[in-house]
Amino acid sequence: MIKRLFILLAGTILLSVFLSACSRTVDTRQYVEMFGVVFTNEASDVVNELFAFPSSTDGTDVFEQDMGPDIIKNTRDQRRLGSFGVTLEVVTTSYNVIARDRDRGIYLFRDTPLTNACEAILTFESGNLVMTIHHRNGTADTMIGQLVYEGDAPAHTHNPMRREVPIHFAIYNLTGEIITFVSMREAADPDKGEVHLFEGTLDADSSASVDIKLYEEDEEITAWIIYIETDDGSSMISGESFNPWETDDLDLSKSGGALSINAR
Repeated sequence: MIKRLFILLAGTILLSVFLSACSRTVDTRQYVEMFGVVFTNEASDVVNELFAFPSSTDGTDVFEQDMGPDIIKNTRDQRRLGSFGVTLEVVTTSYNVIARDRDRGIYLFRDTPLTNACEAILTFESGNLVMTIHHRNGTADTMIGQLVYEGDAPAHTHNPMRREVPIHFAIYNLTGEIITFVSMREAADPDKGEVHLFEGTLDADSSASVDIKLYEEDEEITAWIIYIETDDGSSMISGESFNPWETDDLDLSKSGGALSINAR
């Protein structure tokens, strides 16, 4: 009796599993096909920002499309070389690429064949911004960017410029060293990049005026550190941070061989 009851229960379980498998709902989730491409910036003295986004299929003006995030993730006047990977959705066979240079000029690469690309290399040659696209099958395409704005591009909806906010403060060199380069970096993310504060050298016991621009959203970042290079080839990063939005004067000094800053 116990054996027959066990067989009956086992059969009931198998039948339930079978019916459940036959009646399961169809998976209606939408799967998005993506591809990755590496952009290599070999024109860092020209390109500050880079955007890649699908070409319009409905006639929408290229500058009115959603351009997505900046690939290089630079702020104004950063020195940054290297390669930057980006993942794009496969929605078309061609993509627009927009680059902004340090003079606020805008270059447009229209309808670039990125879908099967593995790397896109940017160079500046004979006054032109050039993009060489290397495909996975070993072939390559070379495209010349169209200069849409020659410089000082207006901040309106037809280009990728975001509103910039000026920063002004004086910097004083009390380190006893000749400083050849000064920049500031986000304290929470110092590897993100650097904002160059001024051109030229800063002699010991001298000062310089800092007049730069950051993006409006950067006003939320209130902790920045200072990076310097000196004429003997050494470099230092401050242990303290400061808020450039509330600073009138910034003293740079050395304490125990380390860079110290005092904002006032």
